[in-house]
Amino acid sequence: MYVRLALLLVLILLPGRLASDHAPTRVLPVAAAPAGVNVVEPLDCVTADDLDTLRRAAQGEALLQVTLWGPFVGPPRDEFARCHSEGLAVSVRQHALVVTCMGNDATGPGRAAHLLVYDVWQRAVGQLWPAREHVSVLLYGRDRGLPRFEHSGPIPPHVLASREQPFAHPSATQIVDGVFPVGFTVRRARHGPSYIRFYALTDAGTLQPEPRWPSLRVADHIGALGWGQIAGVEYLVGCTWNCARVLLWRRDPAGSWRALTADRFRALLFKEDSTPVPRNYNSLYVTRTCTGERALLFASAEHWVDLWEILHVTTPDQLRVRHLVRITFRGTPRDLFHEGVSMVRRAGKVSLLAAPFDFGPSAGCADALCMPGVFAVEFVSAGAGP
Repeated sequence: MYVRLALLLVLILLPGRLASDHAPTRVLPVAAAPAGVNVVEPLDCVTADDLDTLRRAAQGEALLQVTLWGPFVGPPRDEFARCHSEGLAVSVRQHALVVTCMGNDATGPGRAAHLLVYDVWQRAVGQLWPAREHVSVLLYGRDRGLPRFEHSGPIPPHVLASREQPFAHPSATQIVDGVFPVGFTVRRARHGPSYIRFYALTDAGTLQPEPRWPSLRVADHIGALGWGQIAGVEYLVGCTWNCARVLLWRRDPAGSWRALTADRFRALLFKEDSTPVPRNYNSLYVTRTCTGERALLFASAEHWVDLWEILHVTTPDQLRVRHLVRITFRGTPRDLFHEGVSMVRRAGKVSLLAAPFDFGPSAGCADALCMPGVFAVEFVSAGAGP
C-alpha cells in the first residue's frame, strides 16, 4: 500500500488512457509549479468551456498532465497512527488543503478519525509538506453526536478506555467559504448510523467546529458529502455505502436541514439510452453552471469521474439526475480516484486533485507517518505534449 516516491515517479509516466474505452491518450511528465506559487483557484461554477474540456477528455482528445505534490507529513506519533485516507478538499481563501482519514485501530490514536490541514502552496517535487493543523475526533454512540475528544495533541487515556466502537470513519468532504461537513460512521458499518458535523478553517489557519451549521444524525453510513449553494439556497448531498443511495438536504431560512430525498441512485436516473451505470462513488463535489444556475454533481470512484446534472432540485417529488460526462483514466499508478477528490481550477481551467494513498511508514519520510502524495490532474490539448 505504501510506495516509495521514486517508484511513484516512474509509474506515473506509464502510458494511460482516457475513456471512451478505445480513445488513447498520453501521460505527460510530472510537472511542478515554482515554490511559493498559489496554484489553485476555486471551481465555484462550471462554464461552457469547462464542459467542452471535459467532453473532449471523455473522447480521448486531450493529454493527461499530472503533478505530484508531497509527501505529506503526519502529526507526531503520540497523536497519530497509520491512517486510511478518505477525503480531500481545498479552501483557496485560507490557502488550505484538508485531508480526512480513518485511523488503524491497533493503537490508541488509531481509534479516532483525523482531520489534517496543509498549506496549499506548491513545493518542489519530493519536498515534504508538514501538517499545519491536526484534530483527532473521538466520537461514541452515547455521545449523541458531540465528540468526547475533538482537539489536537495526544488523546487522554480515559477517553480511549471506552469499550464502545468509535465513529472513526470520516467521510469525504467539500469546503465552501472555509466551512466543510464531515460524516462520522463506525468503521465497516455499512448501514450506519452516522453523525454529520461542520468544521471551519479560520483565516489564521486553525480548524474548529462550526456551531452556526446544525449537526445531523443519519440512519445510514455516510461515505461522501458534497455541498454548495444553488440559486441562493444551500444544499447538502451525501452518499451511503458504495453510493447505493443518495441523500439530499436543503437548508431552510431558519437554519435547519430539510431532507428532500433518500432514494436509490439508480431510481433517480433520468432515463436515456446512453445513461451509464452509476459507480460506487467515494467522493462528491456540488457546483452549478455559471449561467442558468443548473445544479451539478461531480462524483468519483476508482478510475472514473462522472458529472451529473441534478434536475428539479426545488421539487423533491420530481428530482432526477441526468448524466453529462464520464471520464475514465487507464494506466494510472493505481485507481487514481479511489478516495478523496476535489475539483479546482488551475490557470483558469477545470482541474482536479486526488489523494489515493494512505498515511504510513516508508513513504518518503524518515521518522514520521506520511502520505506519499496528492495528484493534481489537468486536461491539456493534444498538441501540448512532447
